[in-house]
Amino acid sequence: MSVSIDDFVDNVRTDVPMCPDPAIEDAIRDSITDFCKQTWIIQRDFVYNNVEGAILEELNGAPVIEFDGVTPTIPDVGMRPVVVIKVFVAEEDTPTDYVPLALMSKLTLSARPHQYWEAQETDGLPTAYFPVDNATIRVYPVPTINYYLTLRAAFKPKRNASSFDDLLYDDWLEEICAGAKYRLFSRPSKPWTDYDVGIFELGLFKTGIGKARILINNNFSSREMQISLRRFTS
Repeated sequence: MSVSIDDFVDNVRTDVPMCPDPAIEDAIRDSITDFCKQTWIIQRDFVYNNVEGAILEELNGAPVIEFDGVTPTIPDVGMRPVVVIKVFVAEEDTPTDYVPLALMSKLTLSARPHQYWEAQETDGLPTAYFPVDNATIRVYPVPTINYYLTLRAAFKPKRNASSFDDLLYDDWLEEICAGAKYRLFSRPSKPWTDYDVGIFELGLFKTGIGKARILINNNFSSREMQISLRRFTS
């Protein structure tokens, strides 16, 4: 479910009545983006079924995803990935028995030539992954069998977003609005400029980020046990 940016605007406008709505909307988008980047509060799991070398597969109407054998990529879900958090794999015969992959460091990857890692194959499951960028990973060693892969990533809204995950509204409305008001009150030479109030709102925003981080960290271990096999739907 999603909520409109108008729902957030209504909660900010009352405290900054002289500010035009476009400026309020920009401040809300910046606040939500910052909140999502710092907390990883919005997360999605993507399950890729029967991964194998060099295939093209369309998952229930989702964007076509190209696999080159080692590079699963997150499809476009109307948001931008912040970071890949966890990667799980399972054998084709036991798709619900997921095993987490270890995160490979840049130091380990750079210790040997690129060709070395590309040549490493296995007739079992991969054991490690390396994040190529925010949306793409490479797995090592490269499996020669079909397998299931679940990729969990944290997201932030796109810059032109006009609707947002309802979790942000239901659970973090006060904190996100505080972040928006901090940005508005801190703008110089505006009729609504008030640096003291801006600092107060910034404190509320940072406190919310701290609470969200604690919540996410406490949920990591429990969520790893709750992976369910499902196809991605947009």
